[in-house]
Amino acid sequence: MNNNRSGQGQNQNRNKNPNNTQGQGVRPPNPNRHRRPPRRSDNNRFLQNRQRNPQAPQNAQGSGSAFDKLFRRYEYLQEQHCIARRKHFENYYKAEGSQRDRAEKNFYSTLEQLRDYVSTLSAEQKEAFEKKYNGYPSDTDYSRGHGLPEQAERVKFADKFEDPHLLKSQTEVDFSSDTEESVGTIEDYNKYKGLA
Repeated sequence: MNNNRSGQGQNQNRNKNPNNTQGQGVRPPNPNRHRRPPRRSDNNRFLQNRQRNPQAPQNAQGSGSAFDKLFRRYEYLQEQHCIARRKHFENYYKAEGSQRDRAEKNFYSTLEQLRDYVSTLSAEQKEAFEKKYNGYPSDTDYSRGHGLPEQAERVKFADKFEDPHLLKSQTEVDFSSDTEESVGTIEDYNKYKGLA
């Protein structure tokens, strides 16, 4: 027993000896071992985007118009919805059960959030929103090229409409006096047509 203890003591002394060429020795303590990894937040994302795009404004909160926060929020919701849509449709036939249900639920909830956000805007905000996101001019190249009015015709939805596929010859013919019953088999038809 004494031999084992003395052997253990020698091994311990050997590990503590920095001049020992046989073993690695004791490693110095890592100064970062208790440090937490940095959290990912919107601020980190802004800094990463800033590194990618150096022309971006330095002060994201204070720059631009009063509607910048509104536009940023909408674009964030739109980005979240695009990610949820991609996950839902890419994994629809791959995933099963609760994983597919979770992706579908996330897809519809992000869509609902996006629609709710637009519907809760004030009149002034909606005007600025429409100007930014739906402010493209109408495509009227075809109308101008063919001499057509740029505004489309008003379509009536509650009225008696003419059938565009009904021919004039069909409306002029009167079959009320026709009392002959159509009877026979396909063989009779083929004999009549000379196909049999």
